[in-house]
Amino acid sequence: ETKPRIYVACLASYNSGILHGAWFDASSDVDEMQAAIDAVIKSSPVPDAEEWAFHDYEGMGRLEEYEDLDTIAETIAAYEEYEQGPVEAYHAIQWEWNESHFQDSFVGEVEDYQCDKDAWLVEQFMDCLHLTGSDREFFEKWADEEKIAREMGWDYTFVSGDDGTAYIFRDC
Repeated sequence: ETKPRIYVACLASYNSGILHGAWFDASSDVDEMQAAIDAVIKSSPVPDAEEWAFHDYEGMGRLEEYEDLDTIAETIAAYEEYEQGPVEAYHAIQWEWNESHFQDSFVGEVEDYQCDKDAWLVEQFMDCLHLTGSDREFFEKWADEEKIAREMGWDYTFVSGDDGTAYIFRDC
C-alpha cells in the first residue's frame, strides 16, 4: 500500500506559468499538513503568494482540489483505525465519512468478488436459519443457492477494491 501523500501547488506560481509545489504526507494532524502548505506558499517564486490547491495525490481514494484539511485528517485517522481498503470502499458508496454508520454497516470482505460473493451470501442465509448437523446438510443439498444469493444480495452492497477484494456493507 502506498502511503497517502498530497501534492500542494502554489496558485500564484501556477498562474504565472511556474510549477511550484511539494509533496507532503497526508496526516491525521491538521497543523502538520497546514505547515507543509505554508512552507510551499512561503517559498513561492511569486511575491505575495497566498492561494494554493491540491493538484495530485496518491495512496488515497479521492481528493478534491480544495479539500478541507479536517476532512483529510479524519480520513487518515479512519485509515489508521479501520485500514484503508474498507474506508475507501465506504467512500465509494457514501460521500461523507460517518464513523457510526461505517461501524453499523461494514460487515466484512471476501478475497475474490466474482468467486466468493454468492458463497458469502448463502453462508449468511444459512447462519440466519440456525440449522445444524443433518438438518443443515439436507437444506444445503436441496437449496437453490443462486436464488438465495440473489435475494440476500438485496440487503448488502459489495464494493470491489483494486486488488479484487470485495468489501461488504449492510444496507441500512
